[in-house]
Amino acid sequence: MPEDGLKTSDGVRFYLDFKYITKNYYITSVLIISFLFFFFLLFCAFISVIIAAHNKREFLLEAVNSALNQTLPKDEYEIIVVKNFSEYDDILKNLGVKTVFSNEENQGAYIVNALSYAEGEVICFLDDVNIWILWKLEKLRRHLRKKA
Repeated sequence: MPEDGLKTSDGVRFYLDFKYITKNYYITSVLIISFLFFFFLLFCAFISVIIAAHNKREFLLEAVNSALNQTLPKDEYEIIVVKNFSEYDDILKNLGVKTVFSNEENQGAYIVNALSYAEGEVICFLDDVNIWILWKLEKLRRHLRKKA
């Protein structure tokens, strides 16, 4: 008998089938990762709200306030404002809103700039001239839970 098996304290040797262990380990790992992913989506998916403002100052604070006043707890989402002007920087910073300066001409480039700062697994867009109802993000979270 080969001496490459493992020996227990009572002197009994046993042999491991590494193909079997590796295969089961892989399947178990995939199942655990899948479960954690869906659990994360259900209960922990962080939301990034991106507001793009291009030369529109007059309605920006109303849009930001509609995002800040959501019924979803504040620790479950972030707000990012991408704009081409420096007004309101101090106000937005005091409100806990990330600001990104972009001098691009088209809105698509604005969004790409903001996406690099987003930490959320779910991205929502709010135009700077619109406002959200108070339960928008909470309803979105409930819908994601139903679909997962």
